[in-house]
Amino acid sequence: MSKNNQILLDEIIKQEMKSLEETASLSDFFEFYSALQVLKDFELSYDEVYAGIAGESHDGGADSIYLFVNGELIKEDEDISEKYKKNVDIEFVLIQSKYEKSFSEDALLKLSRLCRNLFDLDFERRNFDGRYNDKVLSSFELFRATYIGLITKKPRLQVSIYYLSKGVDVHPNVHKQAEDLKKDIIEKLPGSNIKVEFLGAEHLVKMSQERPNDVFRLKLSETPISTSEQVFIALTNLSEYFKFISDEEGILIKHIFESNVRDYQGKTNVNNEIQDTLENPGKEEFWWLNNGVTILASEVSAPGGKEPMSST
Repeated sequence: MSKNNQILLDEIIKQEMKSLEETASLSDFFEFYSALQVLKDFELSYDEVYAGIAGESHDGGADSIYLFVNGELIKEDEDISEKYKKNVDIEFVLIQSKYEKSFSEDALLKLSRLCRNLFDLDFERRNFDGRYNDKVLSSFELFRATYIGLITKKPRLQVSIYYLSKGVDVHPNVHKQAEDLKKDIIEKLPGSNIKVEFLGAEHLVKMSQERPNDVFRLKLSETPISTSEQVFIALTNLSEYFKFISDEEGILIKHIFESNVRDYQGKTNVNNEIQDTLENPGKEEFWWLNNGVTILASEVSAPGGKEPMSST
C-alpha cells in the first residue's frame, strides 16, 4: 500500500505539472505543490504561494515561508500597526519539501540552525548575508517586525513547521530531532506554540483527493418566510451564523465570500463606526438598523420548521 501511494503521488505531481503547463523540475514543482497543499485552508492565489518559495540555495532548510495574522497573509509592504486591535493570532509557517522517499535528520538539523540564528529578535542581517538568501532573511525580518509591532495586542504566536516528502515511515531519530527543533524555538520564543508535522505519500494523496464542501447548513431561530422555493427570509442566532461561515476549527471559509463586494477595507470611517457599535451597543435594536445578510447560492432549501437551511 505504501508503494502504491508513492506511485500515485508521482502521477499526481506529473499531472498537476501538465495542467499548469509547468516546465520546472519535479523536485522544484514539488516545493510549490507542497505549499499549495499545506496552505489549502488559507485559500491563497498561485502567485501568493509562489511568492513564499525561498529559492534554490541558501534557504537554511526552509523551502517556503509564510506569515499570517488572523488568517491573513502578511506581505512585506503592508502596514499592520493600526489594522489589528487586540488578541491577534500570528502564525509563521516554514515548509521543507523533499522529493525523496524518506525523511532525514539533516533537513531538521538545518532548520534548527536557521531558527536558532534568526529567531533572535536582535539578529543583524549583515551577519548572515551569503549564508541565507534574501528571501529567507526578509521573511524573518518581516516576522520580527510584525511580532514586535503587535506585542501590545497580546498576540498568540504559532510556529508551524511542515516536512513533506514521499516517505512512508518516520524514523525515531528523526522524531527526536523534531523535538529538539521545538526546544530550540521555544528557547528563543518563550510562550509560543510550536508544531512539527511530517506529511508523507499517503497523507499527500489523501489531501489531493479531498473534495471541497459545497453544501452548508444554517440553523434558524424561526421558521423562514418564503415567497418561492428559492427565496427565504429568516432569522438566525449570531453564533449559528458564525458556525455557518467557519470550518470545524473556527476558521473563516473564505471562498464563500468571493462574490461579496463589502469586504473589510481597513480602518475606514464606516468600519470604525461598525466596530464601535459592536463594542459599545446602545439601546437601539441593532437588527432594525441593518438590512441583514444576503446569501447567494446555486440552490437553497428548507426541509421544514426550524430545520437547518442548506445551500450549495
